[in-house]
Amino acid sequence: MASKGHTSNRMPQATDLAWAAGFIDGEGCVTVGEKDGHCQLALKAGNTVKAPLLKPQRLFGGVMMKRIVDRSPKPQWVWQVGGAATKQALNKIHPFLTVKTRQAAIAAVYPVDRSIQGNALKNILQMECRKAIMAANG
Repeated sequence: MASKGHTSNRMPQATDLAWAAGFIDGEGCVTVGEKDGHCQLALKAGNTVKAPLLKPQRLFGGVMMKRIVDRSPKPQWVWQVGGAATKQALNKIHPFLTVKTRQAAIAAVYPVDRSIQGNALKNILQMECRKAIMAANG
């Protein structure tokens, strides 16, 4: 079950971005998923309580998913944003990040331009960024 969020029309305040950075530092993950030979940059955060995930969804858009986890009495809520929206979100919160600064810097150079589909250089850059983000995530 996924629900799409809409970003607010107002410019986020520095306090909103600082809060989002702290939340992403603690509960979030920068990833590059691979499916059918295509890579997708994503920013995710999960929690058993939905309320804190609504703020990054409001600030940056994305989708909210409810997952049932085996051996857990509570469902897990996951917020996720992908592609260019991930880069935009990370660029906005980068000055406030303390834990995921390296992942955000790598994401900044990740190629997301859809107009160069199948480009060999784009594919190489995506795979190298994927490796670097995986290494930074530990």
